[in-house]
Amino acid sequence: ASIALLKPESSGFMFYDDTMEITGIESGDYIPFEKTILSEVIKSTKALYRPNIRAWEKTYEIDSLLLEEGFRSDFLIPLIINKQCIGTLNAGAMKVNGISADKQHILQFIAPCLAQAIQSVLYIESILGSEKKYRSLVESIEEKHFIYSHGTDGVFTYLSPSITKILGYSPDEFLTHYTRYLTDNPI
Repeated sequence: ASIALLKPESSGFMFYDDTMEITGIESGDYIPFEKTILSEVIKSTKALYRPNIRAWEKTYEIDSLLLEEGFRSDFLIPLIINKQCIGTLNAGAMKVNGISADKQHILQFIAPCLAQAIQSVLYIESILGSEKKYRSLVESIEEKHFIYSHGTDGVFTYLSPSITKILGYSPDEFLTHYTRYLTDNPI
């Protein structure tokens, strides 16, 4: 089994695999659309079973690699979140008609859960990346300024490290001793 995640900005997929060893493809490799049938699955947003890869009407570069490694059939399932395809779940077998209807059903059942999990991970990575950029920016503020955030109740939730040089308190000390704005009229 493998996963291919769509990279629309680069017209291809990132391929992730921890079980199949295919000469010429490594986990984490980028695969252009034109080299694989995955693009057809993405466009149609329908699962595709190829009981005999060799007999398929169109041959892709990746198909040659699969055949060389002994794969004879495959099943490709789109990973869909909010009506948008983010990639595919792929299963291969070493014999013609090697993926039974029961196995196909199980893979189709798993695919939406996998898509949701992948989407969650990608979302978290995006948030962490944004938080890292924000934190780097905020923590590089010169000593004449500081940045803070607060809740709707006026209680501070964050103070940049530059507050130490301005007021003489570390952010933690300030949050402990001065929980609210230092003005009678917070904006």
